[in-house]
Amino acid sequence: MVSKIYLISPPKIEIVSFKKELTNLLKTGLVRVFQLRLKDYHFLELKKIALEINTICQEHNCLFILNDNLQLALESGFDGVHIGQQDLFELDLNLATTKINLRKFFKLPKDFILGVSCYDSLSLALDAERFGASYVSFGAFFPTQTKRAIAFPKLSIIKEFNLQSSLPVVAIGGINNDNYHHLVNNGADFLAVVSYIWQNQNPICALNNLCINPIIK
Repeated sequence: MVSKIYLISPPKIEIVSFKKELTNLLKTGLVRVFQLRLKDYHFLELKKIALEINTICQEHNCLFILNDNLQLALESGFDGVHIGQQDLFELDLNLATTKINLRKFFKLPKDFILGVSCYDSLSLALDAERFGASYVSFGAFFPTQTKRAIAFPKLSIIKEFNLQSSLPVVAIGGINNDNYHHLVNNGADFLAVVSYIWQNQNPICALNNLCINPIIK
């Protein structure tokens, strides 16, 4: 099995240079999904950036996912949105107690992608599937400086979830060329990478290192 690459933006970008870097990475054909995750940007600035990045993704057959902002993602016709448990909490939607189908509640188009962070919780992931998620993410699996990790799941959670669900699993947190094979061998469908790519002197080389069929170790 070879996991697909789910590339996430750094927390801050300079749009002109970033567009060039992203275009070069997407030209490789190795990135299946790109998520724009910019937390401290005003709405209009975020919208402008997101529209420009979405165009690049569409030109290179890469799915474009916006972090958090469901309204903007729907209004702009993006491929999907990724939300965390805190986002659901703010909408008064606790997956552990609600019986609301999220897709119906948000009036999502049939092919709209809804990703949900489940951290280290198998029960949250199963709830997310039951209530309309398109994929779930677990992590941080390894130490990371990209963001403060809420949880550190065991690798076995991927296999445990796969035994009970057919939803794709995105693994995140400190993934690099030294540890990614653990996630691949446990059944992760996607490897979500941030700093390993963007802070590398040669991002394309780093990307290629994650796309080599791994030897089970």
